[in-house]
Amino acid sequence: MLGLLVVGPISDRLGRKKALVMTGVVGGILGLAKSFSQWYWLYIALEFFESAIGDICSPVYVLNIEIVSKSRRVPYYILCGLGYCVGGVVMPFVAWMVPYWRNYLRVIYAPALLFFFYLYLIDESPRWLMTKGEKKKAIKILEKAAEKNKIELDKKELDNIVCEKEKNVDFGKLMQITFSSRTLVKRFLVCVIWWTTSTFVHYGMTINSVSLEGNKYMNFALMSLTDIPGSFVIMYVLTNFKRKVPLMASFFVGAILCMSQPFMPENLPWLSTIVYFGGKLMSSFYFNITYIYTSELFPTYTRNSMHALCSSLGRIGSILAPQTPLLMAYWPGLPAMIFGAMSLIGGLVTFLVPDTANTSLPDTVRQAEAVGNKEKMNKIGINYDTFGQMHERNISVVSSIS
Repeated sequence: MLGLLVVGPISDRLGRKKALVMTGVVGGILGLAKSFSQWYWLYIALEFFESAIGDICSPVYVLNIEIVSKSRRVPYYILCGLGYCVGGVVMPFVAWMVPYWRNYLRVIYAPALLFFFYLYLIDESPRWLMTKGEKKKAIKILEKAAEKNKIELDKKELDNIVCEKEKNVDFGKLMQITFSSRTLVKRFLVCVIWWTTSTFVHYGMTINSVSLEGNKYMNFALMSLTDIPGSFVIMYVLTNFKRKVPLMASFFVGAILCMSQPFMPENLPWLSTIVYFGGKLMSSFYFNITYIYTSELFPTYTRNSMHALCSSLGRIGSILAPQTPLLMAYWPGLPAMIFGAMSLIGGLVTFLVPDTANTSLPDTVRQAEAVGNKEKMNKIGINYDTFGQMHERNISVVSSIS
């Protein structure tokens, strides 16, 4: 929760690539250090710092969505996110095979040190470079991507790329400008509710899965496995049915499934389990949509920071999620009812934001405010769409390793 407030600004100021490498390697080092701790409070301190500054999710996600065209944004993000799902499936089996906690930590954290090689394997976000006035570097990356994909670029078109740039304005001022917009403040509050609901329900249902009948390792793995088919369903839905309606539908369906699960017949445990897994699948749907929806509502200058801030405040949900099994002492169905109520609230607040599908990522506050308003977008879109229009001519800005 606190670390995202640090990692987000680092990504916006130093770049997505540097933030990704720094957090990945530091996370691996701190994770390995935990396995050698001889004191409980040292372990807790290392756990805190590893969670705070060793999480690559925020910078790597923003880098992912900024290097592809709007038409390919969703499938690229979903396919990259499959690694997260696979990790969730593998983790319980590693814990099953390596039960001693010190060895377990060494096995799962050692590969993180390989993030160092991303310094040489991936490129910086051209969009971020453009907002920093590094047009030559951005064009060089575009040319490398085009060469890799065997696409011939028009030199004149490259020279005419336009991306509005704030000059001599520090990061604090940019955040102040962002929050001076009532429109963006409203979106920010909605996003915080989305994130709180997503983290609370998603992690809460995963944690409670070990209380289901059967092998706890298998249950956890199967719960994570539901995210994989869910990712492909979401990829299809977001590609063909925009953002707003799918998000609301997943929230509302998830609410119905969660709130009905405690009332399933006791003599049909399989039905209760299916309904539970269905609710978990819906939480996977709206968590994935929330991730991409949030980033499309804010400008490039502060996109990673705003995404991180929403995610950070939303971690109130993941902080409370581990406590939900305690509620079963009062009534076994109480956690599911609360999950359903939160999902319902998340769906209702979605009415307050515009749909962002098929819209180029905004670079400034003025452009972000215009998202969802066709008349405003038509007035200013010709300026900031130049970059996006190049993408749409099949010039996918991918890293040189793709």
